[in-house]
Amino acid sequence: MSPNSLSSLRKFIQLLIAGAILLAPQFMEAEIHYVQAATTDTVCRFGITSPLGSEGYDIATIGVGSYLDWGAVTNPSLPEGVEYIRVLRLRNDLYPQTLANLHAWVQANPGGVWVVGNEPDTTYEDQDALLPEVYADRFYELATIIRRLDPSARIAFGSIVQPTPIRMRYLDRAWNELVARAGGSAAASKLIDFWSIHAFILNEQVMSWGTGVPPGFENDHADAVIITNFDDTHSIAIFQQRMLAFRSWMANKGERSKPLWITEYGSLFPPIDPNGNPNYFGITDEISADYMVATFDFLLGASDAQTGLPADGNQLVQRWFWYSLNEHRYKFGGSVYNPDYPNFGPRITLVGQQFIGYQSNLAQPDLFPVSLSILPVLYNSNHTLVNYRLDITIGNNQYDDASCAQVWIYDGDPGSGGSLIAGPIPSSAIHSYFGNGIVSAYWMGVQPGAQHTLFVRVGPIGVSDTNPGNNQASFIVDTDLPRLHFLPIIHHQILQ
Repeated sequence: MSPNSLSSLRKFIQLLIAGAILLAPQFMEAEIHYVQAATTDTVCRFGITSPLGSEGYDIATIGVGSYLDWGAVTNPSLPEGVEYIRVLRLRNDLYPQTLANLHAWVQANPGGVWVVGNEPDTTYEDQDALLPEVYADRFYELATIIRRLDPSARIAFGSIVQPTPIRMRYLDRAWNELVARAGGSAAASKLIDFWSIHAFILNEQVMSWGTGVPPGFENDHADAVIITNFDDTHSIAIFQQRMLAFRSWMANKGERSKPLWITEYGSLFPPIDPNGNPNYFGITDEISADYMVATFDFLLGASDAQTGLPADGNQLVQRWFWYSLNEHRYKFGGSVYNPDYPNFGPRITLVGQQFIGYQSNLAQPDLFPVSLSILPVLYNSNHTLVNYRLDITIGNNQYDDASCAQVWIYDGDPGSGGSLIAGPIPSSAIHSYFGNGIVSAYWMGVQPGAQHTLFVRVGPIGVSDTNPGNNQASFIVDTDLPRLHFLPIIHHQILQ
């Protein structure tokens, strides 16, 4: 889905008015095992998507850690700590521009998050719509460039419309192609920092409403989902089954140790009659809000001992982005704000009230720096200055999740003129590790052989810290020299 992705709904309206005949439903079979409460509520796991930009909307009030508007260039005005997630478009008419500008984009946004592709598995013209092998080839090309330009960048693979059997078969083909291009599954895995999916519940029939069948599957879609009951589009049971099924798919690919993000999902049918037509949908704000809250409850509590992310308490999903902040209510449902106010309802919708109310109950952390280690990485070209990697561990005295934070590192006391080494480092760069947060940063061009006092400051996002007095700590470090490895020079005598 994207700001212009109205094709599926328009086709649905047209077919519904025409009395289109839909077939019996087919749903993927999955059974949830080992699900238990796993995570204390944290702001950073929540994200929001925005079709109409950020200006004029109080994003701080709704309590999210990430913001996505399907762009890679814009720098929206966001509250401190809310991270902008960039999307690289791969559609045939957009890919040349993406490739031509990537170098400048990456250099301008070090440490950024790059979601490569937007719904490559749909056939509709305003999405990326690629054969799985083409998607993999373009991912490989872009990811290789990003890795070379910025080792601290984080790259996402996937972003299918929904994790259904036919779309996971699409990813099977894409994964196989990526493995072939990279030279093996280990090399392919190194290009992926996390997996991204969308999690709508839509029809998959050819020439019908919903999302169609993936490119390359026009003659191979016996397992496509058919929806006849529109209540299924906001079924928490189906949503749960699909999350567990996709985590199982990841584990079977050897990717269990990677985070899973739902970078877009929601309840799409509009609560307002489109274009003055009679109400064909009956999906009210109350229904969408109840579905949203049910997904939040599930995503915060769902873990699986066989497929979840081990370092995150076997949690199934690490981040999720609700659709949307501000979509027109006569186009899609689920909007937090009504952009057409005073028309079509209040400024903050019922969905928005529920969203804000849910976030108001989020737990407050007690974050503190635990440790800092320093490792010399390499010399500069003249062997006079050294680049060091700094590894930071963050703790939380309130509950077992210290990853919802932002971090600053200083050479010297920041209150007395200390210089900033790195920061703010966003929460997406902080890895949950059995209750602690782990983050790495690079200290570049340092004169070796000296002693420094480094200061680390951590701060929460979207909520207050219960004990701000321990948010900063100092660490004395020695800038050791890297070890130089000399290769032997072998002279060969050429016989005449």
